[in-house]
Amino acid sequence: KDSTPVKKGAPDKNQYVKGDGIKVEKTLKRRRVDNFSSGFVDLVTDRVKNKWFSMFVIVIFPLLLLNLLIVRQLSSVPDHWLDQIPAHMAILTSPSDLVLGVKSKSSGMSLTVLVANSNHLPTLDSQVEVSFVSMVPEAEFDFCSNIIKDSYRDERLGAVCSARFYSNTQDTDSSGIAVFDDFAIVGGVPGTYVLNVTVSKVQEFVDEFGREGTGAIVGAHSWFQVKVHRNLNITVTPTTLPPKAIEYRTILNGRGTVCSTPADLGTASCTIGDREDLRPPAASIVYTGGDDLSNATTVTFFLIANFSEVLWRHVEFPRTNYPHLTGSVDRMARMTKSGGGFQFQETIMGLDGGSGVSEMEGGTGWGGTIEFEGFRVLGASNPALFFAFYCNGVFGVWNK
Repeated sequence: KDSTPVKKGAPDKNQYVKGDGIKVEKTLKRRRVDNFSSGFVDLVTDRVKNKWFSMFVIVIFPLLLLNLLIVRQLSSVPDHWLDQIPAHMAILTSPSDLVLGVKSKSSGMSLTVLVANSNHLPTLDSQVEVSFVSMVPEAEFDFCSNIIKDSYRDERLGAVCSARFYSNTQDTDSSGIAVFDDFAIVGGVPGTYVLNVTVSKVQEFVDEFGREGTGAIVGAHSWFQVKVHRNLNITVTPTTLPPKAIEYRTILNGRGTVCSTPADLGTASCTIGDREDLRPPAASIVYTGGDDLSNATTVTFFLIANFSEVLWRHVEFPRTNYPHLTGSVDRMARMTKSGGGFQFQETIMGLDGGSGVSEMEGGTGWGGTIEFEGFRVLGASNPALFFAFYCNGVFGVWNK
């Protein structure tokens, strides 16, 4: 590109001669060597003077940097396994049929629940509880339908008709599983039940005033339906007899006034002593279905207003020519017991005197006893009253 003509003669150091004798200008020059570089990397030639340092820069250093970034990232992410607040729940198995008073594992399928946190990981020690939602009684027990709370029918039949559970709370294990093997419906009548399963977690907290406390956090719930049947392996037998006649407010506790007439027919002496006719209502319960009767089996004592309530057959007369009076159909009475209250329901006592059911002598069955100490009638609409015991769908009339 230089317009200056090339002189003839030998080529200089910046020229070379091609094969045809033409001199050509050299355009590539040797790079200068930086004699002042003291580092591992030559800043002029971009060459690495140490091969081990080259390996560190190219391979190991990026790996160390990546590892540092990963560790920092993980340290900023919360550990989801530490979250023990229940957020999700699934009913894995549930019994389709139960027998009153019998443990659920005897039905062939126990209630099993899986609990997880918001990240769908299992939670430990979450509380799972089964509670009552609604019930449609069988036709024979229709007297339990449409009972208004705190009404007279509720006072008289509430203890018979109300569902009562045993072993209805369980904690989850490390897998988030809760199994209800001993769950039983120990009170209530046969029918179709809707039950609610709720999961919660008790947590410590500090309020705005610095006070410490604990509270339950409800995480999830789910319903399931079960058919509940009468316990046909139970018999209820009264062990005491009612008095033929008694004054209102007389306490039945086996004690009363006892008078003795002297041989000379003089003045009788009276003291307080044992009275067989004043023994409280009591009964024995025998179960012949095995050893799966719940220890929390309950027995209820109530006033019979209509004998259809104890499944006695009756003849129906239409109210056409001879209308029935209301008082001739339902009997009403106010009764109470020691300790107060108008409803009579107690947990069975074992035949050996301990709590819960016990095995009968000879191994013929399991059972227990019940007694309602301090029973008394305060007033009634009819002078002739009938009372009955009720246990898991079976009745035993006291004054039959």
